[in-house]
Amino acid sequence: MVPYSLLIPLLLCLLVAILVESRFSVPYEWKSVDFTWPSSRTRDQAIQNGRYDPTKIAILDVDVYDPANYGHSGPKRVFVTTPKFQPGVPITLSTLSSKQAQDGSPLLEPFPSWSSQNEKDCEGIISVYRTQIDECGRLWVLDTGKLDTFTATPRKLCSPQIVVYDLHRGDKVILRYRFPDSQLEENSLLITIAVDTRNAQCSKQFAYIADVNGYKMLVYDVDRRESWPVTSNYFYPDPKYGFFDLNGAQFDLMDGLFGIALGPLQNNVRRVHFHSLASVKEAWTFSSILLNQTLFENNNTPTKLFSLSDFDRSSQSSSEVMSDEGILFFPLLKSNSLACWNSKTVYRQENFETIYKNDQTFQFVSGMKLVNNKDLYVLTSRLQNYIATGVSDTTQVNYRILSAKISDLTRKTSCDVARFDFTGYLTQDAFVGSNLQHNNLD
Repeated sequence: MVPYSLLIPLLLCLLVAILVESRFSVPYEWKSVDFTWPSSRTRDQAIQNGRYDPTKIAILDVDVYDPANYGHSGPKRVFVTTPKFQPGVPITLSTLSSKQAQDGSPLLEPFPSWSSQNEKDCEGIISVYRTQIDECGRLWVLDTGKLDTFTATPRKLCSPQIVVYDLHRGDKVILRYRFPDSQLEENSLLITIAVDTRNAQCSKQFAYIADVNGYKMLVYDVDRRESWPVTSNYFYPDPKYGFFDLNGAQFDLMDGLFGIALGPLQNNVRRVHFHSLASVKEAWTFSSILLNQTLFENNNTPTKLFSLSDFDRSSQSSSEVMSDEGILFFPLLKSNSLACWNSKTVYRQENFETIYKNDQTFQFVSGMKLVNNKDLYVLTSRLQNYIATGVSDTTQVNYRILSAKISDLTRKTSCDVARFDFTGYLTQDAFVGSNLQHNNLD
């Protein structure tokens, strides 16, 4: 029998655990991925010739377009990416269709069409890891241009590119930019894009792109239609954290720059937060530094332009996002949990709040988006098993999309924006020892 003096603390712990696990809903999940094929015959042929193999397909990222957020009418659309890690992945970018597979999971509708992803035309798209929908309802697609990137012999078909679709205007392509070879390494792989919008009309925009294997960041200026590479030691992996042991799967993965999160815009400047996958450190710099192309022309970037946290996370982390109030949301891969950090405080363990944990549904976060600064969408998966074995076990649920309101996730925590004054974000010395200066570009 439990003593009465211990009963209340135990009940409180149980209540906290229930609350932590109940804040997310799981609107979509998949054991395996299938598509809205033109015909059953086309599907059968794709299986026979190896073009479609459900065990080789992994869903990596999610984004959501709700026309109501922009004053438009129409149905909400959910976008997902399925990078062409191996042969057997016919489509890399899709929306969730209203049609269902036999197990009830949504079939994926190729976006914008089947013909745009035929691997024979560099005017289409080849393989996409992540996307971002901006404040004007435009879908930014970061195309690696490469196939079979999880094999010993990856193939480059086309130059990596950004393609932007206007979702308000019939998915019209309004921008295409191909990165020049001079800014890339032979093994470059562009996997993450963060779009920096400076006005309501989206007429002034920049993009920050993670080159996970080239260990650099690429910066793109929309007005100038020009990009440039940014180099830093902080974009490299840490060898001590290149080994992963996640939910029983073990593997080595020396991934560099991976997560990028943009802070609030104040005085025409943002903080750009970032980290490598094989690392437990967080780093940041000012957007005005990244946008000053002349600082990086000699490939000898001064370390003082970036700030690295003195303190560590408890594990490696993947995708991350930051709210307009400066709250950073990031997964802790080892513990199957989501944490938040109030950037008005110092980046260290005692200032991190674990706001969600679930050992079943919150394994390996590979994609995360904050929609309308209110709703957090997360793509979780058993990606660790896919990386370790090269296949997905299609007898179990492998991929999930979770959603929650950030106000529910952060209520009564140090990340609850209703409890704090969030002015003066840029003046806070979040990383002990940092002393960066910035220049206002305007």
